[in-house]
Amino acid sequence: QLKHAAQDHHTVSFAYQKADGSKMVDNAQPYGLVLQDGIWYLAATDAGLLKSYAITKISRLLVAPDTFAPDAAIAQKVLEEDSVWLNLQKSEVVLKVSPPAADYFLRQKLIGGQKIEKHLEDGGLIISGQIAHPNQILPIVRQWIPSIHIISPDGMQAELENQLRAYLGDVPAKASAAKA
Repeated sequence: QLKHAAQDHHTVSFAYQKADGSKMVDNAQPYGLVLQDGIWYLAATDAGLLKSYAITKISRLLVAPDTFAPDAAIAQKVLEEDSVWLNLQKSEVVLKVSPPAADYFLRQKLIGGQKIEKHLEDGGLIISGQIAHPNQILPIVRQWIPSIHIISPDGMQAELENQLRAYLGDVPAKASAAKA
């Protein structure tokens, strides 16, 4: 139904399950379905903002008889985007990648809009990319610890380190509670 609604430019309404409960999305304008990492998403505008919705979290779908005139710029953005983070306003992230991980970043794009900015003398890299939300880059950086350091935006590396300290601080408490 979603595929046909996007193809025929019909507005849709649905319930969307979020961590804090279900939210109603009314009169969304679907632009297409996007597959990323084995998960299907609906790319749609909601109140004029481009968003992505995990298909598995959509329920009570209603396809309206009403149609909309698709915005060509949004349709093009959905086609060109290399992730499901469909925010039109992105910010640049710059990472320093140490030699053990550099080869992986040379072989494939691991972050959206990835560009090699500089090859370092030690075999490392400076890379940049475009992100719509910190959660788009932080899991990748965590996966490659200690081989990646966030150069910019300012404060993101410190925030990551604070999250890791908080996590490590909880480990002994959880282990003690399990023994009790």
